[in-house]
Amino acid sequence: RSTNNENDQRLIRSIKRKLTNTIAVCCACDDLTFSSVKSDGFRVLVQDLVEAGR
Repeated sequence: RSTNNENDQRLIRSIKRKLTNTIAVCCACDDLTFSSVKSDGFRVLVQDLVEAGR
């Protein structure tokens, strides 16, 4: 039987995987390098989006 913590960890991994895939698609569609999404500004944007989705 899974605990709530295990379920939470699975959900977090699933969300991270989905975000990673979405960012990769964004880079491919807009012809951006992956280094474009390593900037501090992009990290702030993603963090704000994640917090807004809570």
